[in-house]
Amino acid sequence: MAACPNFDVQFAGSTSDLITKMQQEVTSKGGTFQGNDLSGNISISVPGIGNIIGSYLINQQTITLSITDKPFFIPCSVIESQITKMIGVQ
Repeated sequence: MAACPNFDVQFAGSTSDLITKMQQEVTSKGGTFQGNDLSGNISISVPGIGNIIGSYLINQQTITLSITDKPFFIPCSVIESQITKMIGVQ
């Protein structure tokens, strides 16, 4: 397992809407979501491969994501792209 550098994503709209969207997306993929409008933790299982584990912090219209554990052979750029797409800001 390995970690990725933190990445920031700008978003429009309310923080509550973003958190609701994140929670729905993560849990619909069998993951776990624990958090609120300021910070939290996520874990997404990739069947047969492992887990992607991370946390987030929100400051105004920026969410900072930190991937603390991931399968070694999944590039950080792929995770960043998929998470950005998943929360609907790409």
